[in-house]
Amino acid sequence: MAICLVMIVSVHALAQQTSAFKKALAVGDTAPNFVSTNPDGEKVSSRQMARKHRLLLLHFWYPDSQNVLAVQTIRKVHEAYKDSGFNVLSVNTSGDSIEWNKTIYRESMDWRNVSSLPRLGVGPEAELYGVKYIAGRGPAILLLDRSGKILAVDIPQPDTPYNGLLIGDRLFDKVQELLAEQEK
Repeated sequence: MAICLVMIVSVHALAQQTSAFKKALAVGDTAPNFVSTNPDGEKVSSRQMARKHRLLLLHFWYPDSQNVLAVQTIRKVHEAYKDSGFNVLSVNTSGDSIEWNKTIYRESMDWRNVSSLPRLGVGPEAELYGVKYIAGRGPAILLLDRSGKILAVDIPQPDTPYNGLLIGDRLFDKVQELLAEQEK
């Protein structure tokens, strides 16, 4: 009877942790830290990246056409604002190291790229942020300040249309707005 009670309490505690874990991140929340590996095998910390820049775009992506279009916009924004304290940390969720590296090269992703390969779909980094499997769904994008506070969030959700709140001109506008606010 005591073992059964302990198991019930443990399952209940795990369920509470899981439901708290799945709470969607929102503007104003502190972004969880993760450490992941870049293509050269070096460890990269999301928190350290945020501390080094006025504005960090955290980008969860999958190398498909929807996500590669977003990468092209991110590259343009990076080029326009990198000298103003803006940088990008891209997190690959494909599980395919060959395609990941080819896309980095082909799309000139000259910022930090990390992955928890060879895991397919959602790695531990994405799980921290409530990012679901995103192939064909568009990227998940968050903008963080130096302290790791979330300033903007656009995470596609299963079974809902992708609205692309931080893609194209809207991404340019948001980055420009946030950098200007930080100068005040």
